[in-house]
Amino acid sequence: MNIAVYGGSFNPLHIGHLAIIRHLIEKAGFDGVYLIVSPKNPLKDSISGESARERYNAAVEAIGRHFGSHHAAAADIPMTPVFATLRHPLAVGGT
Repeated sequence: MNIAVYGGSFNPLHIGHLAIIRHLIEKAGFDGVYLIVSPKNPLKDSISGESARERYNAAVEAIGRHFGSHHAAAADIPMTPVFATLRHPLAVGGT
């Protein structure tokens, strides 16, 4: 099974993000996509760590509307660096 990992602040998750997910599933040959919602982007001062749960919930809702849970999921690991998440892929929620 080929899984793509797509990280970002997703503030908000928009049509461009959804187009990338669709491309990964339909054209690039991935079986699924895991979104890693970054709690705090160090390059964007306007994003607070406190909004991570809200952004995660919005991402889960959008993924469910557009893809269902079979092809895409958001990782429910707030405040975890991406490198730590990738070490434990079975901890990803939604699967």
